[in-house]
Amino acid sequence: MSLESYCGRRLLALPPSSTAHDAARLMRSSHVGAVVVEDHDRVVGIVTDRDLAVRVMGRGLDAARVSLAQVMTTDPATLHEQDDEAAAADLMHSLGVRRIPIVERAGKPVGIVTLDDLYIAGLPFETLAAIIQVQLAPRAMNEHPRHARAVQALHDFENRLRELLALEDRETALEAFYVVSSGIVRRLTPAEAHDFISQLPSLVRERLYELPPGPDRRITLSSVDEDMAVALRLPFDEAARLVDRVAEALPLFVSEGELEDVRAHLPWRMRRLIRLAA
Repeated sequence: MSLESYCGRRLLALPPSSTAHDAARLMRSSHVGAVVVEDHDRVVGIVTDRDLAVRVMGRGLDAARVSLAQVMTTDPATLHEQDDEAAAADLMHSLGVRRIPIVERAGKPVGIVTLDDLYIAGLPFETLAAIIQVQLAPRAMNEHPRHARAVQALHDFENRLRELLALEDRETALEAFYVVSSGIVRRLTPAEAHDFISQLPSLVRERLYELPPGPDRRITLSSVDEDMAVALRLPFDEAARLVDRVAEALPLFVSEGELEDVRAHLPWRMRRLIRLAA
């Protein structure tokens, strides 16, 4: 049977700027264990009750001040309305998950299918047991099939940065990028920061999402230059020039429309970090 019967019911969707507290209250009132994070009519993440327990409460964070963008699992796998329950079971087994959002042709979330749904639908016990075994079996992160793709994307990103910044190694290039992007992210509101971060490779996003929510008005262009000098152990003038080179490279990784929006939310002295086409 197609997944259309799982559309419209029990789908909870919130924007990335919503808080962990918002998600917890919605899960409680609706008696479900996950919310889909939706941005501009597309699925950008998913947050489960376990995520809230481990990534928020387990770290002693204030749920009312932590955005979903900071704790969600990004780029979750999705299924289409035309897919069937067998396809859902196969994907749950391959990824070791028990909930998968359902999207329409344009990518807008319209439903969610869970392991419990497949049990009620009468799928063979052996199929369901295999999914649970995968979930319970210890598996290193680097054994996950999606992790291999993420690592390759990160390596490609690092290599391109190294060439653009004329640096000797990928690690230094990536750290230089983090210094500048962290300064930008910390100066924005959580929602604005999410829009910027979401255009970067997943393993780059993870580190940026761990930053404290902004806007932090202590961040200035001078403080970014100073952070670069400290992080890479460079003289201040050389660090400032490297900050400029990273700024020049940003349009190759982030869309001009997004950069224009980010630039509008930065104080005028920091707008030097965002270069737009003439």
